[in-house]
Amino acid sequence: MKHTLEYILLTQSPALFLFAVALLLYFLFQRKTKKFRAALALIVSIVSLAGGIALYYLGMLNEHFTIHDFWQIRVPGWIGLGLSAALMVVILYRSAAKAIRTRRAQKLATKAEQQRIRELEDAKQAAYESGRADALAQETVIETVSEAVDTTPEEENAAPAE
Repeated sequence: MKHTLEYILLTQSPALFLFAVALLLYFLFQRKTKKFRAALALIVSIVSLAGGIALYYLGMLNEHFTIHDFWQIRVPGWIGLGLSAALMVVILYRSAAKAIRTRRAQKLATKAEQQRIRELEDAKQAAYESGRADALAQETVIETVSEAVDTTPEEENAAPAE
């Protein structure tokens, strides 16, 4: 067999099938949240599937392989499968890392919000305690003044009598 560019391209149909399956899975998982991307993934999946089938038929038509070894994956096909799998692993890694970063950011935002609420409650409590202390001090002053006012007329009345 000649390892020409045509042969290499015609043996990439397994990689296209794997790519189509991955895009179909992406469509199934994201169809409710990311509708446009999911629809685009479905369209590209269908095109990849059709491309894989067309490559198989063209390979048989150009006599690069026959119907008897139709299911045999050739070396360039394995390389294409490996590259497709590696690409999918990289994409999954990046999406998982993005999800982890987003989750951490949400946790930090929640923690900061709880801290801010706690500080506001502490400030309220401190203001309440301060106001309560001021009220008690004012009440004490009022009691002292009222006692002083109550005792002053008695002393004034008692002093001239002597």
